[in-house]
Amino acid sequence: MTEFLQNLAGGTRVMIDLCGHDEEGGKVQFTTEGLLFTRENTSLLVYEEVNPDDMTAAQSVIRFDESSVCVVRGSEPFSAMEFHEGRLCESEYRAEGQSLMLRVFPTEVTVKLRGARGHLRIVYQVTLGLLGGAMQETGVRRLDVRFRPAGSAAGSSAGGKRSSRANAPVSMPSQDAAAQFLQEIFPQDKRP
Repeated sequence: MTEFLQNLAGGTRVMIDLCGHDEEGGKVQFTTEGLLFTRENTSLLVYEEVNPDDMTAAQSVIRFDESSVCVVRGSEPFSAMEFHEGRLCESEYRAEGQSLMLRVFPTEVTVKLRGARGHLRIVYQVTLGLLGGAMQETGVRRLDVRFRPAGSAAGSSAGGKRSSRANAPVSMPSQDAAAQFLQEIFPQDKRP
């Protein structure tokens, strides 16, 4: 477990399997150790990703409840995406000094949670473009996140399907939203 995760208190150690698919059949998949925090009706998965190009670590957080999933990658490149089934969300992707607008429209958001085991499945349309500029359609993507207590066997299923359905558009103010929900969960000196 990384020093970053060891400095956070109160979470359950979990193994997290992330798998992303893009519209061209490309696939990104990795397994990492993280922490699961649950408070009232909201859960957080906190973990580090390592960029294989330069081996730098980036802190990431997935916040979820029965009606939404929010994925925040807090380091360069920074991105924040809010997923509510059937609702358009605008957010930001920032890398190498350039800010891009992300528009995501999830067609499926499924949350299954049982204790420290779970499965998040998101199917969404994504559009990416320069802030204030023309948008470029990039297609349909899928994200699957499975987690289980550290030390347990992989492949176990989680029960209790919860799915979100809503209509109103959502706008997420990027890093401010990430800081706000992290502040609610972690003390000031332990924030990722």
